[in-house]
Amino acid sequence: MSAGRGALISSCRERQQLLCIYLTQVDPLVKILHRPSIQAHLLEGECYLNYEPWHPAPAALASAIYYAASCTVSQETCRSCFGMDKVSLITKYQKESTAALERADYLLTDDLTVLQAFVISLIAMRCHDRTRRFWTMLALALRIAQALSLHDPNPPFPVKPFEKEMRRRLWHAIGLLDIQASLSSASEPMIQSTRFRFEPFLDMDDDECSTDLEIQTSPRGKVPDTALFHVLSYAQETARQLNISNSVTTYSKSVQQRQQLIMVFKTRTDELFVGCQPDQNSLNCYAKELAHSIGIFLHLLAVRPMENSSSSCDSQVINVNLFRLAVEALHSRCRVYSSVKTQPWRWIAPLFFPWQALATSLAEILVCDDLNFVRSVWPLIEQSYESFITLGIESPNRRLQESMKEKMERARSFHHNMLLPFLSSESGGSTLSWGLSPLTIFQYHAPPKSSESLFTENTRTRSTENLLPCNLGPKQNDLSTWFGDSELNELDLTSSESQFQFEDTATFDVSGVSEALHNASYEELFLQYIQHCYTSPNGLLV
Repeated sequence: MSAGRGALISSCRERQQLLCIYLTQVDPLVKILHRPSIQAHLLEGECYLNYEPWHPAPAALASAIYYAASCTVSQETCRSCFGMDKVSLITKYQKESTAALERADYLLTDDLTVLQAFVISLIAMRCHDRTRRFWTMLALALRIAQALSLHDPNPPFPVKPFEKEMRRRLWHAIGLLDIQASLSSASEPMIQSTRFRFEPFLDMDDDECSTDLEIQTSPRGKVPDTALFHVLSYAQETARQLNISNSVTTYSKSVQQRQQLIMVFKTRTDELFVGCQPDQNSLNCYAKELAHSIGIFLHLLAVRPMENSSSSCDSQVINVNLFRLAVEALHSRCRVYSSVKTQPWRWIAPLFFPWQALATSLAEILVCDDLNFVRSVWPLIEQSYESFITLGIESPNRRLQESMKEKMERARSFHHNMLLPFLSSESGGSTLSWGLSPLTIFQYHAPPKSSESLFTENTRTRSTENLLPCNLGPKQNDLSTWFGDSELNELDLTSSESQFQFEDTATFDVSGVSEALHNASYEELFLQYIQHCYTSPNGLLV
């Protein structure tokens, strides 16, 4: 066999592997493609939909799929399966995807498949590109979508049922990228609810949708393939209703109205998982747990909206419920992505970090006199801040990073002073003044099972390989709204036990504090923090 033929066979195998990775790890979260058609085209060599062979649109879609898949695999998988490091793999398929989009003339396209390819490439870009390029390209995708009337439920041209469903899903995906970028960078979204509508897409599996026949939906007896995409779509719709404002009109909802939106989100997501068997399907289990975690974050947005709003609460009043809710938002995210069952979808974790929960936690510490609670959650806050810094989350003029750094310095100072009376100078920090074991006293406890908490078990977190910054937007919201007044009624979310089995905790390496913040248990982390950060070699507090 010639070298050229061998290289071609190797390339085909590599692309087949990437397609499998995409269908497993990306497609469930972004259901904008028809899986049977893609498989028939890329695995069996059939023409894609009604395109002629060698048409540039299917080629652009295939290249975008390979590019996205390359961004979601681990470094170990890249070396063992593809014989190269991850950066090289991403670079290879990013260049190929860019060239394929240009051949398809994506800037002037009126082809839905080309726009699908463009959006998939944006998802891939968001996984590794730390520049403002993503926001710029997303704005371009939005304009192309408008030109194709994706936002119009009744476009001024005939649309077949299959294409109508694909158009709805693609519009939801663009909206999801928009709201994620907005929340991540403390900026307003480009898509305004007052101008654009999001028609619901159908709750069905790919095999129920034929490309040339009417769509036939059957009675639901299991969790649909679109469940996870539905969760994310419901979340972006709810976030828009909670936070959307523009220069012309600002919609201000009461706390009761905002909390009602959260209950609607919970009801809608619960309906998706009727009959869900967690032990039988890791994806459904992940989707269900992710829905709970998102629900907590949305509840925090509901009681602490990003837009400026009046509050009947005194800013100096200690609000333990708000503090617990913010901590629970951080904790629930850690729980979801520290599970062994989430490994295939862990790549999406860095795409959005709930900095609003961290900001609220740091602010509430300063007015909280519950020593036990502050002490128990401090390791989680430290770890969350390390994640925030590592991911490079930022707004255009570095205002977000600087503000968070200032809040963290104040919180650390307050925390150190709070613990000062309880550390024994004679013990070198290994024992507390009242003689209790640090492993007992400093164990991390989730908020108790009550109206303001969803989860109770302890967990640890693991660093995510695909680190990325939150991309930038044109306009920032005032970060100070996350440190001021808030309205918080008694929360009314149903408690639930986690369906995940968590990995064993790793040992703490004193020489690598930053890395260990991701890998150590909260008990170990806090004990080491006391022993090595609070005390000097002679046992005196520094």
